[in-house]
Amino acid sequence: MQYPLGSIALSTRTVLLLAGGLISQFFSSAVYATQCQSTESTIDASHLSARYVVSNSNGGNREITLLRNKQQLIYQHNPQSFELWDRRGEYVRYFPNERRSVSYRKGDLLSLNMHFNFEQLNHLISPATIKGLQQRPISKTNLLDTCITQQYSGDQSGHKLVVSWIDKLALPHSFVVSNANGSMQYQLVELTPFSNDEFSALISGYQDIDFADVGDNESDPFIAKMIHQGFIQHGSSGFYDSEGNKLSGGESGHKH
Repeated sequence: MQYPLGSIALSTRTVLLLAGGLISQFFSSAVYATQCQSTESTIDASHLSARYVVSNSNGGNREITLLRNKQQLIYQHNPQSFELWDRRGEYVRYFPNERRSVSYRKGDLLSLNMHFNFEQLNHLISPATIKGLQQRPISKTNLLDTCITQQYSGDQSGHKLVVSWIDKLALPHSFVVSNANGSMQYQLVELTPFSNDEFSALISGYQDIDFADVGDNESDPFIAKMIHQGFIQHGSSGFYDSEGNKLSGGESGHKH
């Protein structure tokens, strides 16, 4: 299961994603101010869509979108699939093209030794990480923005972290994490309301299968395809390799 860089505590995992030199911290403040002004009267921190551009100092770029819906959240990384987490500890992966989904109950994740922290995912950066940083003075530019941001910086686990934080929404406007090997930046580029009805519509109409039942449905073309692509590797009746071949024993990795 892949988590956004900012949603997990800084660790050696971060180093693997870094390359090259430091990226500029902020996009145009005028664009950001316009977005804040247009959503100030309607935005609800519990019901929003926040789109980020993720850049690394090696020139790579991608986008992720965070959708909040109170006790649930979704991360969209690409058109092929998106992931839902809820505060109860359950996880669902959706495949829009196939209109199929795979649900992982809390016990499934525990059996696979897979863990996630809902609060970290919900804020993109762990609130505990923010508390460990030094707050910097608010500049005059910040005061002109409708959405006031707080600036933080500091060193954690061998990494330098610079964060522009939107207190009202408990989300980063931007953050840069860097070390001697390079850097990575998350930059907010779009912020819009996202209602409960929109959230429900996004996940409706899918044929769902419990992860525990995958092993009993390997003849299902969808399941076979997902096993082949490495999205599903372990079912209740055995383990699978990335080519979809059942293994007789041992332990297999699990990735999304």
